[in-house]
Amino acid sequence: MKVLLMASIDFPVSRKLKHAGIQRVVLALAEELQSLGIEVTVCCSGDSDELGGAQFTTVERALHGARPVVGTGTDPWAVAPDISSEIILEGSYTNEEHERHFALSLNRALSEGADIVNDHGGGLLLSDAYLRSEGVLRMPILSTLHGAVTADGHREECAAYRERGRPNVFFSCVSRHQAELWAQHISISGAVHNGIFVDDYHFQSQKNDYLFNLGRIMRRKGQDVAVEVAQRAGLKLVLAGPIMEPEYFDQFRSRVRLMPQIGAIPVTASYFADVVEPVLASPEPAVYIGQLDDAQKDVWFGHARCFLMPISWDEPFPLVLLEAMACGTPVLTFNRGGVSESVVDKKTGFIVDTVDEMVEAINKVDRIDPLECRRHVEHHFSSRAMGMKYLELYKQLLSST
Repeated sequence: MKVLLMASIDFPVSRKLKHAGIQRVVLALAEELQSLGIEVTVCCSGDSDELGGAQFTTVERALHGARPVVGTGTDPWAVAPDISSEIILEGSYTNEEHERHFALSLNRALSEGADIVNDHGGGLLLSDAYLRSEGVLRMPILSTLHGAVTADGHREECAAYRERGRPNVFFSCVSRHQAELWAQHISISGAVHNGIFVDDYHFQSQKNDYLFNLGRIMRRKGQDVAVEVAQRAGLKLVLAGPIMEPEYFDQFRSRVRLMPQIGAIPVTASYFADVVEPVLASPEPAVYIGQLDDAQKDVWFGHARCFLMPISWDEPFPLVLLEAMACGTPVLTFNRGGVSESVVDKKTGFIVDTVDEMVEAINKVDRIDPLECRRHVEHHFSSRAMGMKYLELYKQLLSST
């Protein structure tokens, strides 16, 4: 079987990134399909990883690459005067560059005789490049929808999908909850949960008394609520991630010590003693430590008492919960979107509805067995599990066309 995966050109498909969840999914899927003996091509930006020889470049560089982190001078512990390089403003390529990406990807699919095309970047079916090629595209075209859907926000998109529907066009989602929402508008062929490279995360049974939150800092992620929860619980909160909405961050910035330079300190054998312990010993109740790479995340995830995710939107299926649990760290999250499909309430964390319940649940996290968290991810949300499920879906679609 020949599978052509299409990634977004907003970010490279790379292990070097400190964010970009969809690209991480594409990377994991490509590697697992290859390990299963599938011939894979990944259409992406030229600054992506080699991907085992699967990379096919459609644009030279992604719009957002690796971001510099402040505080890399002679004193990495110095308080940075600002956090401007931690701020990422969301944007996109011009329509012309997107169309080039789509056109080159489809030409590649035709020239190499791909058996199935799986778009993870979004927008393919809405592009002029697809309209020009749809008459000669005989293979199944699967669009994996990574975003949540709302009636108002996606009305035109859903109408376009229905209008351009063909017997070889299919849609999948990353959670059952997300699939139920989309199914009100278009036909959904399946739901495959995201997976992670579990071995990249190290199990840690001994925890320290701090709360951890990692993610894009924006209103719907609820970092202001995380600060409130930590203060009410009397525990230190460590925040990490790119600042997507500076005005939102400014609303609670005064309650947080800014230490984004921590993200520039590489992990060494003494990282915990040299970096983590001094941060935890600081007098401020909340600390922002900037963006973290995978090695740094592994440490901060693993030693946290629990991971907080007080989201205020229907998150389709967040990778960050899998990463926390893979380190043996329980998660506390509001019951939104697909979180109940990844977290087992009272076994790998607590799913709550209010701030009061989240504060109360912090006192119960010691009842959670860290090993149970790890095993849960290994059994259900590994990259191998995801690859096997996508392969099963591909075979199903091929047999139906």
